[in-house]
Amino acid sequence: KNDFLVQLKILFTQMYLSKGQLIDPSKLVDVWTGWDGEPMNPMVQQDAVEFAQMLVDKLEGGLSPAFMNHIFGGTTIDKFIGLSEKYESKQTQPFSSFTLPIQKSTNVNDALSKLQDPDFFTGANQYYAESLKKKIDCKKVAMFDKLPQILILQLSRFEYNYQEGYRTKINSVFTFPSQLDMKPYTNISDDTETLYELRGVVMHQGTADFGHYTSYIKDIDSNKWFLYNDSCVTEVEEREVLLNGSGKESKNLSGYILFYYKVNY
Repeated sequence: KNDFLVQLKILFTQMYLSKGQLIDPSKLVDVWTGWDGEPMNPMVQQDAVEFAQMLVDKLEGGLSPAFMNHIFGGTTIDKFIGLSEKYESKQTQPFSSFTLPIQKSTNVNDALSKLQDPDFFTGANQYYAESLKKKIDCKKVAMFDKLPQILILQLSRFEYNYQEGYRTKINSVFTFPSQLDMKPYTNISDDTETLYELRGVVMHQGTADFGHYTSYIKDIDSNKWFLYNDSCVTEVEEREVLLNGSGKESKNLSGYILFYYKVNY
C-alpha cells in the first residue's frame, strides 16, 4: 500500500466530482515526504521545480518508470567533433524537466538557439578523446534527441551569488509563445513530433528567499485559461498569461515553469 498514491487518487477524484467546490489537500500533504524521507512542512517555502520533479518520481512508483518516461522523459545529446583530428563522439543525457538559461536572452526561441552555440576545447582546455587516447582540439554542439509528450521548461530565474553567498532572482523580461516548434533544436525530422502548445505556467511573485506561487492552466475541454491563486480561481485571457508570464507587468512577478503539450498528444 502506498499512502501517497492513495491520497493523490482521492484528491483527484474529489476535484473531478467537486463541480467547483474547494478541495482541502491537507491529507495528501500529511503523507508527503521529501527525498530525505522527512515529512513536508507546508509552512516552509518549497521550490516548485523540485516539487514537480518529486511528484514525477513518486508517480513512477505507482505507474511504472516506463509510463512516466513516455510522458515526461526526453533526452539531449552532446556531440564532440574533432578540429585537429578526425573524431566524433556522443553523450546522451535524460531529463524530465529541462532548465533553460534566460540570462542574455529575451525569449524562449532565443534561449534555445543559444544552447546550440558550440563550445570549443582548445589549448590548455583540450578534450580527451577516449578512442584516440589523447587530448585534441574539439568543439561540442548540443541538441534535443528525444522530446517528451509533455515538455516542462524551467526558466532559470534563480542563481546563486558565490561571492556574496546568497541567492538572487533574475527579473528581466522573458517572453514565451503559445505555440512552440522545437524542430530547429533537434535532429527529429517528423514535424508532428516537434510542435507544442502551451498548457500551463507556474508563476512566482517575490524574491529568491520569499514569494508566492500561482498557476495559469488551460482547460483541455473548453480551451479557456484560468488563474489558480490558492482558493481563488478566475477565468483569464491568453494575452494576460503571456504578458504577466513575461514579467512585463510587474518586476517581481513572472513565469517560472512552462508546460508545453505536444499538439498530437
